[in-house]
Amino acid sequence: MNAAPNRLRLPASAGGLVELAAHALLERAGLYALLSVAVLAVCAIVNAVWHAGSDVDELIKANVLTYVELFGLSYVIAVVALGVGTRATEERPASRTILEAGVVRYLPVLGTTLVLQLVVLYTLPLSGMGAVPEHPALLLVTAPVTWFVWGVLSLAGPYAALSADRPAIAIFGAFGHAIGAAFRPQNFTRLCLVALLSIVPNLLDDVLFDALVRHGVAASVASFWTSVPIDVLSVAPLAALQTVFALDFARRAAAQR
Repeated sequence: MNAAPNRLRLPASAGGLVELAAHALLERAGLYALLSVAVLAVCAIVNAVWHAGSDVDELIKANVLTYVELFGLSYVIAVVALGVGTRATEERPASRTILEAGVVRYLPVLGTTLVLQLVVLYTLPLSGMGAVPEHPALLLVTAPVTWFVWGVLSLAGPYAALSADRPAIAIFGAFGHAIGAAFRPQNFTRLCLVALLSIVPNLLDDVLFDALVRHGVAASVASFWTSVPIDVLSVAPLAALQTVFALDFARRAAAQR
């Protein structure tokens, strides 16, 4: 990450970092809310106008909606990370400046989001969400580890947004910083906190989806109206939280050099 750690004005405690994330989020709450609502609106339009006529069409529609949502959420993550980053350096740029910077850093953030999505898809059976495996007791081990990995990799988005490197280099660098943080023992407790908070929307989505399906709602309808609204409501708060901890880990790493 190219932001100078010595310019950061971060509290030392985890509670202070969470408070900083909340204050930074509230500072531009209107902007983040508008961006999030725009993503929801686009997804809702695609969902409404696309009438799937078969199971294959339904699968294609679900995949298209997933990536439409990811493309939109990536921009929200970039803007929130930049807004929080400027707050941590005690700068106060105009919202238009943040939006323009978000466009500049959009591609690397999108790249990290797509990679994380692939990781989630391939590790989902280990997470305890979805279908129950043949040996459910194994989830007592695999689920926490999977959630921790997801939490670590979720830091790559903020790292990519705050980097000044070219997109391809920024993507590799972002995952390098995120994974590097996981190998520092002093970060373990805070990474667990990030992972735990980051998994809450996924757990809520899973519970609500099962509840709606049990009450006779079609799986395709339940999937959209649980997944997309929850993602849209949680993306800005989670991005703010992940950004302050990503900055904290960068500061800690710099202090050890």
